[in-house]
Amino acid sequence: MAKSGYERATITQIAKEASLSSGLVHYHYQNKQEILLDLIERMHVYRTKSLVEIDQQAEHEPLAALDRFFDLYLALDQADPQARAAWTAMGTEALQNEEVRVRFESLVADAAKSVRRIVDHGIARGEFTGQDTEATVAALIALVQGYLFLSATTVAVIPTGSAARTAKATARGLLHADPL
Repeated sequence: MAKSGYERATITQIAKEASLSSGLVHYHYQNKQEILLDLIERMHVYRTKSLVEIDQQAEHEPLAALDRFFDLYLALDQADPQARAAWTAMGTEALQNEEVRVRFESLVADAAKSVRRIVDHGIARGEFTGQDTEATVAALIALVQGYLFLSATTVAVIPTGSAARTAKATARGLLHADPL
């Protein structure tokens, strides 16, 4: 799905990429939507573990936690290109399929909650200021989503290694935090 997109992917292609037989994939999944929903669930479990660690750091080091959040989603040394492409495939299918949308929305909502907790801790500690926390959180999540989409569709637009760094600088500007 990451290579050819959800619509064009076949179970045979998916099985080949996973080094599995088509029969084994068909045994566990009735169709490729079930595979996509399982992928979303697996990504949710993986991201939740990382976000819990970031949330724990946010209480004492909100700016470092914010940086770590952006690194989780955007740093090249930590991001798998196929995972970024899969993320885009999930988001694209979420536009057309209600069940996928609900599950994908949960992934994005958890990320937004994490950013909100980071921002709240930063404000409480006097490290961040800001007028409209909800709008700031939405802007930061949109920034991540935009970079993920571009990295999977038009990567040439993004200067190499700039996504996490630029997101961090943008966040600091929105939150009136110390510059990098």
